[in-house]
Amino acid sequence: MSRERMRNFLFMVLLGLTGCGASFDRYNPPTVDTRNVDPARYNKDLADCTDEKRANGRIGDAGMISACMTRRGYIVTSPQT
Repeated sequence: MSRERMRNFLFMVLLGLTGCGASFDRYNPPTVDTRNVDPARYNKDLADCTDEKRANGRIGDAGMISACMTRRGYIVTSPQT
């Protein structure tokens, strides 16, 4: 394989790996309707729900944060699945 082809191949592999890593966030929060919600309370509840998910070791279950926020009275408009 020529040096230029090897460089192009490595560039494409790195580009592909970068794209995969950038789109994966295990603790991506759901979109919540925050009208008439105290920002400090929302941030605390979101942190608590994220901690709950981490404590349970359910890394692949993105809906767990959405369910927790719903239990706490928030209107989840775009749940993470």
